[in-house]
Amino acid sequence: MKRTNTAAIVIHTTASNTGNTVQQIQDYFLRILRWNKGGYHIMYQQNGTRREWYNWRDEATNGILPSPTGDLHNGNTIHLSYIGGINNLNQNEAVCNITPTQETLIIEDIKRILTWYPKVKILGHNQINQKACPSFWVPDWLRAHDIPEINIDDRDPFNLKNWVKTAIPHPANFYASRTKKQVCPTCGKEL
Repeated sequence: MKRTNTAAIVIHTTASNTGNTVQQIQDYFLRILRWNKGGYHIMYQQNGTRREWYNWRDEATNGILPSPTGDLHNGNTIHLSYIGGINNLNQNEAVCNITPTQETLIIEDIKRILTWYPKVKILGHNQINQKACPSFWVPDWLRAHDIPEINIDDRDPFNLKNWVKTAIPHPANFYASRTKKQVCPTCGKEL
């Protein structure tokens, strides 16, 4: 199926064991769920392996349910997913276990896609459908990686921002360690 246009890039987690491979995730979509197409254009393994499964320039995947407002759906979105997003010992617990290598690869791909679609918005799956995925708040993460503000979608229709940032376990200082801006500890002004 072809994408009708390109309105957004959606960031995901596979909500699977961190040791899973791209092939295992794809097999789950096609053989277990019996979908005719997987959910992600590009997947990123913990070891830094990147796999473009579908052509992100014009092909649609099964990444999301339509947004509550109907503006975003599989026919107009590109889907990028890191493998992980759950506690390997408790599959019911969402965690942010994206590696620095996965982050770097996703940001590189976002910047590459922005050269094709400079006005596209970027957001997390949890900003479209009520779920934890991708186990972090994408707008803050994008800002920490110097993605232009014009491309950042801040919608929060399910009021999940604070929950995602506080209830989902993250590595120590996940958001703070990604902020490149220095602030004065006394007055709080940017240095």
